[in-house]
Amino acid sequence: MLNNLLTGLHLVIGLGFGSLALVSDALHTLGDVVGLPLGWRADRLSHQPPRGRFT
Repeated sequence: MLNNLLTGLHLVIGLGFGSLALVSDALHTLGDVVGLPLGWRADRLSHQPPRGRFT
């Protein structure tokens, strides 16, 4: 939640002031925001027992 707010804030301020550094930081933080739930989901899937033909 906090990362989403930080990403939006960087993006709005970066575009408002024309700061390429803030816009690029916002895109980097967006990658973190997307990557964390994907990693958590992959971790949960890796702890499931094998089923059927997928072992």
